[in-house]
Amino acid sequence: KMAGEILSQKAAESKEEKEIYQKETAKLFPQAQNDFQKGDSKKALDKLSLLLQLSPSHSEALLLKKEIEGGMIKEREREEVEKDKLSDMYFQKGIKAYRKGEMESALYYFDRVKELTPERIEDNKLKDVLSKIYGKEKREKNVDSKKVRFFNEGIKYYKQKRYQDTIKKMREVLKLDSRNKEALDFIRKSEEYLERAKVKPVSERNKRLSSKHYTKGINYYKNNENELAIREWRIALVLNPNNEKAKESLKSILKKKNE
Repeated sequence: KMAGEILSQKAAESKEEKEIYQKETAKLFPQAQNDFQKGDSKKALDKLSLLLQLSPSHSEALLLKKEIEGGMIKEREREEVEKDKLSDMYFQKGIKAYRKGEMESALYYFDRVKELTPERIEDNKLKDVLSKIYGKEKREKNVDSKKVRFFNEGIKYYKQKRYQDTIKKMREVLKLDSRNKEALDFIRKSEEYLERAKVKPVSERNKRLSSKHYTKGINYYKNNENELAIREWRIALVLNPNNEKAKESLKSILKKKNE
């Protein structure tokens, strides 16, 4: 009798999990479609990857993923063609900012040049301008060097979508330069992203299932099965974005993976 009760309980849990997975996939697919229509292919792919972890045979998701990936390949090819033009544009903006004495902006634009076309660092004109800027920085007061550092760190965090950290760094810039329009703009945009990303209430069922996937991830991690651990923690966060343990574990393992 006890064995029958256990089997019955497991069947009920399995059915409940299946229902939750179906509910989550039903939400994720239209969200991915919407992101793709808005032109955010990366965000759409992230959602499709999570969806396919929950439902690997979801035919519509597989087709959309293939379409997006094909489009991204073509987009990368177009980007390569445009890279030199974009680098030239940033170079001219950097020169213009330098001549106006706007050293932070000049460095920002020259950093974009180096990112787009690393070989251009050997350009004599660029080397000369950068040498003068860095020489000037050494002669300036400590407050100015701090402002440049905070601003560049803020930009780095913004590119990583770490909007809270972006706001903190840009506020440090404003303590040193209260009229810095670029810092104010980054704060405004970061606050807008955070507002849009506010998390909705999570059901108790989702919380329980999220904890279950978090525990599975821990077990995989202890057995050095890191990819499976990453998968489980991502599913845990789909089910409950407020699962701080899963969030921190995923952040930690991805950081180690990228080192």
